[in-house]
Amino acid sequence: ATPERKQQDLLDLLSSLVEGLPCWKAPSGKGRPAHVWKYRESGDTLRPAGAFVGLKNQGATCYMNAVLQQMFSVKPFRDAMLKAGFGDSPIVVEEREPSEEDEGKASESNDKDGEIDEAKVKAEEELKKAREDDKALRELRLVFAHLHGSDRMSYDARSFCENFRWPGGRPVVMSEQQDAQEFLSRVIDLIHERRKSLKYPNAPENIFQGVLSNQTISLETTHESEREEGFSSLSLAVNNKANLLEALDLYVKGETLDANNKVRMEGCPRRVTAVKRACIKKAPPVIVLHLKRFYTDFDTMRMVKINSRFEFPELLDLYPYSVHGVPPIERKFESEDLGDCNGKGDDGDGNGNGDGNGNGDSSHNGHGNGNGNGNGNINGNGVREEWQYRLKGVVVHTGMASSGHYYSFIRVGSDNKWAEFNDKKITPFDPSRIPAECFGGSREVMRTDPKTGNKVKSQVDIIHNAYLLFYERIAHSTPSPDEGEAGSGAGAAEDDPLADPE
Repeated sequence: ATPERKQQDLLDLLSSLVEGLPCWKAPSGKGRPAHVWKYRESGDTLRPAGAFVGLKNQGATCYMNAVLQQMFSVKPFRDAMLKAGFGDSPIVVEEREPSEEDEGKASESNDKDGEIDEAKVKAEEELKKAREDDKALRELRLVFAHLHGSDRMSYDARSFCENFRWPGGRPVVMSEQQDAQEFLSRVIDLIHERRKSLKYPNAPENIFQGVLSNQTISLETTHESEREEGFSSLSLAVNNKANLLEALDLYVKGETLDANNKVRMEGCPRRVTAVKRACIKKAPPVIVLHLKRFYTDFDTMRMVKINSRFEFPELLDLYPYSVHGVPPIERKFESEDLGDCNGKGDDGDGNGNGDGNGNGDSSHNGHGNGNGNGNGNINGNGVREEWQYRLKGVVVHTGMASSGHYYSFIRVGSDNKWAEFNDKKITPFDPSRIPAECFGGSREVMRTDPKTGNKVKSQVDIIHNAYLLFYERIAHSTPSPDEGEAGSGAGAAEDDPLADPE
């Protein structure tokens, strides 16, 4: 039987089951029309083998569609999400008979007129949030399931949009455009928080989550400190930057804290001039680079988009931006200056815990001997290969800061085959067009001078440009769904457990 026939048979069966009930009002003796059943017919044709599944735009949810297609294309993440048990078990509150102690507390509480049991309120709020998060993640799994094995050309993810919540419980307004990077971060945070509470052994979010090393390095002594911080994307400045490498150089360069901004280092009683910077300590299998093309113009108090040309490579070496390869900080101090950390400081006569010669906690010395050439715990090229990445996908924004549209270009196979995912429409894409479609910049056009009426040359911004870059580690890269797997909904991929580091 065809899917259409199966659908009609099911509707006829439902009609026969409810016929005669008070709620039943069959028009002209026929079964109820589809809209009465709240059945949303997509109108799409059947999906041929090998074709991908698109996502319906609910009004202004293109930012969701573009990001979800990128996440789905990453096989380890897709497999882990489809196997996760989000929403499989109902969330309930354990009930028990009240004890004498509980009754005593209740009596005391009743004596305090208007007093609210804060613990109970907090528990109810946590329960409500857990249920909302489970609904959202269950719907996300359903989106992935349809992208993997639907027999239709597109899927209507309205239910996911209705159940998804921004931080603070704010619902999605489907007619309002939102930021694609913020949506990506929220999805990853949501998975992480809910998975920890359910104690799942696999951690799908680890595919996108890395660890930063926030370093503070004294320029006057040998003291250093480090604070680790997780990240799901790196936000890079594009203004006045020609390409990705310049933006990454700026990211790890850091800032100098001097004059009134001097800092006190652990083990040194006096304040010192220092450099504060961040570099990558652990890179994830898929790293997302966020190009900061939007900023607030405080003169006009309006958001502005930067459309300047910004180039990025297909192959990316992240080693120079890691704790192992980042350039060492040049320090200028005399040997006698080091003794100040053992004597009287700026604010008194306290004694520092370090000896001023770098013999303190070795975990604060993230650069080994400071030559940045892979010494210490780096084993030559074998480890450096772990920092080699290849472009996996690009989320493009077209339009202005106040309005626009998101869509994705994704590498969908090991043979460098690419496709454009634009809501429901999915078409082949030639990667040689990435510079023209993603770098931005300006182009020359002919326009009419309003004063003279003559044709003159003019430069206009190219308003479609890259906003999110997805780079996949080459050593662990796996083909995305293409040919048979994506179109046929074939069996699940081989197990790829993602250990929970916690």
